[in-house]
Amino acid sequence: LISCGILCTCSLAGIIVMYIHFTGCPTNDAFISITLLMSALCTIVQLTNKSETGSLLTSGCMTLYATYLCGAAVSKNPNVVCNPKLGETSTWSIVVGLCIAFMSMTWAGWSYTTDKRLGGGRNGGDDDDNDDGGGEEEVPKTGGVVINNES
Repeated sequence: LISCGILCTCSLAGIIVMYIHFTGCPTNDAFISITLLMSALCTIVQLTNKSETGSLLTSGCMTLYATYLCGAAVSKNPNVVCNPKLGETSTWSIVVGLCIAFMSMTWAGWSYTTDKRLGGGRNGGDDDDNDDGGGEEEVPKTGGVVINNES
């Protein structure tokens, strides 16, 4: 709950900073407002338990990532009136983008291998090495003739 609060607070701070620096153009205002509304909607859906598999942590991560994407979009606006930061090179945006990419790939790899190792719900029958010893044995096809090796 604390991490969700931190993520949502950082996202709200980012949206406020975007409203301060990048307002005045309809495109930027629309991007920022839609990000704020969809983030609020996502959090409300999680709070009302309409989602079966989600959590507030997921909502907080999605909100912060959507805020980052919105900030990246409005900071790349080529119109000088809409983008007061045009022409400035920002090392921080590159570092943050690389960190997000690294964390996303790490999480995707971790969750995939965890599901495989712990027998998660993703086995759709295509795992050949998932033999638990129970059930029917595979009988080779012998052209309709059943061979019984028992004496």
